[in-house]
Amino acid sequence: MQNACHDVPHGYNYYILMEKKKKKISLISKLNYFRLFYRSALMIGCIAWYIIARVRGVAFFDRNDVAAMIIVGFITLSFAIEMLERFFPAKTSSMGSQKQFARNYRPSGETKPELMSWKRTLVVFLSWVALNAVFAVLYFTHVIDEGALCIISAFYTISDLICILFFCPFQTWMMKNRCCTTCRIYNWDFAMMFTPLIFLVVVKEGDNYVPNAFAILLVSMSLLLLLRWEVTYKMHPERFSDKTNLSMRCVNCKEKLCSHKKQLQKLLRDSAELAKKTGKQGAEFVKKTAIEGVEFAKKAGPEIAEFAKKTGPQIAEFAKKTGKHGADFAKKTGKDSADFVKDQVNFDIDEELAKEAVKENELIENKEAVHETEHVAEVENGSETSNELQHVVKTEHVPEAENAPEKEEAPEAEDAKRED
Repeated sequence: MQNACHDVPHGYNYYILMEKKKKKISLISKLNYFRLFYRSALMIGCIAWYIIARVRGVAFFDRNDVAAMIIVGFITLSFAIEMLERFFPAKTSSMGSQKQFARNYRPSGETKPELMSWKRTLVVFLSWVALNAVFAVLYFTHVIDEGALCIISAFYTISDLICILFFCPFQTWMMKNRCCTTCRIYNWDFAMMFTPLIFLVVVKEGDNYVPNAFAILLVSMSLLLLLRWEVTYKMHPERFSDKTNLSMRCVNCKEKLCSHKKQLQKLLRDSAELAKKTGKQGAEFVKKTAIEGVEFAKKAGPEIAEFAKKTGPQIAEFAKKTGKHGADFAKKTGKDSADFVKDQVNFDIDEELAKEAVKENELIENKEAVHETEHVAEVENGSETSNELQHVVKTEHVPEAENAPEKEEAPEAEDAKRED
């Protein structure tokens, strides 16, 4: 395995040159950052459509739904264009994927390339198959659905760029290659991204199973890229080794993608070292503080005991004196309180008696007022009765006066009757 760069010039000038290259971010790095954000947006769109489809009660790949066709079709087209670019030499792609083309092969004079062991490649392959086999079991046992598999695939597309820009578990733990330029499986990326879609090339629609054009397109293109990569690796292994291909050496690298990982790894190492150092210092501080505390307690113990012994009688005398004064004060205060309560009770009694006297006076006044009212009413009733009697007498006298002539005329009428 090649762990060092070949034909690297040494000296101060080379160091300055490399530092300048590190300061300026390359076009490939900018494009990779753009792809990272763009793919993140596509994943968010995929999740959003998955939620909307569940709410609406439609399938993720529903061919009869216009929204499904637009959203899924746009995502599919985006990745299809990216894969199409890999089939041809391009300056916008990393040397990791472009080393397969003859135009990027610059012979070094060496004839025997140093290639990575097939065992390490097999470990990567089997680990990836095992991971996705778990999702396959979950899908075919109906724990997750086709939308969940698409979200997993979208997550893989973001993970691919995280491996390029920040940290790659395959490089660090399995293959041990120097950087992305020397990566044995660089063009496996799309095939690995769309592995979950292999289970979706045929989907259930109603009671029938129909082919899924979106999954078929992405899976077929990614497998064609993988096949071309492996065929080229088999036929032209010299293009895949930095020992035989000068384009893959550090001195000729224009991307400096590895600098991102090195910076992150350095940051992680420094953070771990700082945490370890800080933890050690904290432990030492605690230990030292505990020892000093014990020493202080040991030294101050006799002094504290002596002080307590000396001040104890004084405190007892003070407490005794204070207790006596307190008892006298309590006795005097109790007597004053009793007198105050007594006076207060007497005042309350006098106040109650005054209230009762006021009530009795009010009752007497009310009775007199009622008596006077009744007397006035009787007087008024008596006057009215007298008037009524006078009126009755008067009315009775008038009829008698009117009947008197009649009585006087009666004898004369009788005499007339007699004469007749």
